Amino acid sequence: MPIFQEIELNTSMRTGILIIALTFRITFVIAQSSPVYRLTVNFEGLKAEREHANDLYQYTRVLEDPNGQWTYRDILTKEHAFGPNTTRSQKDLRKVFWVSLQLQSPERDSFLFSVGKLSEDHNLVDIYYESGDSLIHQRSGFRRRPAEKAVRRPGSYFWVYLPADTIWTVYIRVDNTYGDCSYCWRQPPKFPVSVYRIDPASLVHPENAYVLQELPKRKAPGIHNEVRMVDLQPYLEFYSDASCRQGLDSVLDDWDKGSYLSGYKLKDFPYDTCHWVRLRVVNTDTFERTRTLAYLDTRWKQISYFLPDAQGNYRRYEATPDANSQEAFSFSVPPQDSIILYVRYAARNQDNTYAINGSMVDIHPDDLRREQQKTMYKYLMLGGFLFFLIYSFLQLLLFRDRLLFYYVLGILGCILLAFLGLEDPVLFRFTPSVLSIPKMLDDPLSILAPALTVFGLLKFSQIVLDLKSHSPRFHRIANVMIVAYLVLSLLFVLDFFRFWMTGRPSDDICFGCYANSVRVWLNPVMALYIIIAGLWAYRKNIPLSGYFLVALLPVLLPILYNFLFKLNRLYYYEKFTFFLLGLFGTLVLFGLIVGARFKSMQMERSQAAQQKIKLQNELLQIESKALRAQMNPHFIFNCLNAIKGLIQEAAHKQAIHYLTLFSKFIRRVLQHSEEKQISLAEELEMSKLYIEMERLRFEGSFIYTVEVDRAVDTSFFKVPPMILQPFLENAIWHGLMHKDGEREVKLIVHPQGEGIICIVEDNGIGRTQSATLNLQRSGQHRSFGTRLILDRLQVNRQLYHSSFMVNIVDKMTNGRAAGTRVELSLGG
Repeated sequence: MPIFQEIELNTSMRTGILIIALTFRITFVIAQSSPVYRLTVNFEGLKAEREHANDLYQYTRVLEDPNGQWTYRDILTKEHAFGPNTTRSQKDLRKVFWVSLQLQSPERDSFLFSVGKLSEDHNLVDIYYESGDSLIHQRSGFRRRPAEKAVRRPGSYFWVYLPADTIWTVYIRVDNTYGDCSYCWRQPPKFPVSVYRIDPASLVHPENAYVLQELPKRKAPGIHNEVRMVDLQPYLEFYSDASCRQGLDSVLDDWDKGSYLSGYKLKDFPYDTCHWVRLRVVNTDTFERTRTLAYLDTRWKQISYFLPDAQGNYRRYEATPDANSQEAFSFSVPPQDSIILYVRYAARNQDNTYAINGSMVDIHPDDLRREQQKTMYKYLMLGGFLFFLIYSFLQLLLFRDRLLFYYVLGILGCILLAFLGLEDPVLFRFTPSVLSIPKMLDDPLSILAPALTVFGLLKFSQIVLDLKSHSPRFHRIANVMIVAYLVLSLLFVLDFFRFWMTGRPSDDICFGCYANSVRVWLNPVMALYIIIAGLWAYRKNIPLSGYFLVALLPVLLPILYNFLFKLNRLYYYEKFTFFLLGLFGTLVLFGLIVGARFKSMQMERSQAAQQKIKLQNELLQIESKALRAQMNPHFIFNCLNAIKGLIQEAAHKQAIHYLTLFSKFIRRVLQHSEEKQISLAEELEMSKLYIEMERLRFEGSFIYTVEVDRAVDTSFFKVPPMILQPFLENAIWHGLMHKDGEREVKLIVHPQGEGIICIVEDNGIGRTQSATLNLQRSGQHRSFGTRLILDRLQVNRQLYHSSFMVNIVDKMTNGRAAGTRVELSLGG
């Protein structure tokens, strides 16, 4: 550079001038390459609590720290690597970013800024800038103690002091990976790297203080009407007293070292620790204000709170349940003054009387009383559910029906779920506990309730819709969902037992977290499956399917609505009352379905009794006709005994089916008893009926085939009636019944010259072994039909001048009997 050309300087002076020149050169290049935000008095937007803010996103330049190890000195050497801020278009924000921001002020002053999402702590923030010879380092953001923060309030605020008309560079380290949950199914959200300039004059209070104003109307989960209240959690500071022995003076001395804001710890309130809460309350009005504080979620039973007296000395007070069993206390703040309130929570015990996170609300006393009066609704709902459960259980003891058993299981699960919901303070805020379920039972019941509900509802659906018979696929899907839900319940059980053994939840892995994340999606899938199964059954005209669909509507509509629009947080949406009413309506309608099914079963029993009488009368008529038809008495006797046995065993469907075949067979016999010849088609039909009856009698222990050549005109060709039955009887009784393994009989008909040949073939034990067995039998089945058939064929040949021939072939395989083949040639 020309400035060094004709000047002789000593080494130290040259080094100093060189550093100054390089610094000027770097500053000049940066000023040309990155935009400079010139601070003005105008503010473009509003942020939380109506604070004025300007978004400086376009003025920031960003550099990713690949390993998160860079220091401020390292960043000074990497200024050239900074680029435009594109984090608002990036998907993966779980990184460590360095932000460069150039500022210029027309006058000397201090300015307030914020990093990340406004008024919230979601990342770890460090701010660096040089002022003269000093390096200014401020801390803010996620899990910083209030005393460590540049501004003692939630959010990543920091101050920057700027000289007049000078470009100043601020470097900000934003750790977006800090605070991730190692075992959570879903990680906390991460937000783009943004910097905001805040108007200090618009801050209601520069520190973490609650400034009293008129209470706005708002709705909260579990509150069905708008109430006048303010959530105080953003204004609270917390302090953990592990020994539970510290007094207020000791806590005050150690407050800055041990206090933290909400969200500082993954578990704000450890189970075995006492806690203190501090709240600064500011009254800017010219008159005294009185406020009522109440706990929004879980009931305290008893807390201690401390208020200063006129001399500034703190006095202890106790907040105990009032007439409505609600813990609340009131206090006054003088005009244009402020007080600091301290609240002490005792350590948690094993019952359900502890605070979740210490959050309180400032609520109007009239609204608090109105919310407390809703206790009567809880009693009405619990009473209705209990009555329904007792009534259904008595019905189960009376009828002992499988459908009613699953119905009672579903009712029990739904009622337990309703009990837990009504006892959950998030659902019915500011109301006392009705059942006072101990904490040790709360977790097991929360596992048991949904498991019983799902198991009972799915099994109930399977039986009502008769899925096993009509749609095995739907039946299997229901079984898979039942198994999946039981597995998820077991994961909850693992967490419960670990807590029971150790006394505190585990910090390393949370089986229940994973299970609950899966169950969040399984619930709507199960609801959708039940709807689809019901629609399918209705389309197939399955009885009671239409009533089933109507019964599902009251409970499924709130569930689907909640999943689609409320992120499936069933216990935390304001319409939970409608879910309870819908649940009760579905249970009532399911009860009507059970009653309709019982009525249908009674009608079926009555019809079965009438059918039994009818069957007995028909049996008497059939026995008479069989005698007149001179059929084989052993065949008739066996058929009738089989039918009677089925009737006595109440196997009505099988008995009716058997009787139907038998009636058809006898009817055909009687129709043709006076006829000398019938068509081959009629003879084949009677043969099939006979084989079907024998197959049904022997429980399908053999198979049969009937093959008729297409060249045979079965309607034209005439044969003597019952010409094939004796051969089929011999093949079945003497050839197949004593054979192990596969049994088969074939009836084959094909043309032979001008006539036909009928072949009856079996793969039984053969005639020789059958004759030996017949000699050993005493009075069991004996066939006389073959000799009678030969006599009938002789008469038929003389009457109609037709020829016949019977040829019996013993089938052999490797020298052993392999069955019998009877060839009956007719006509020609």
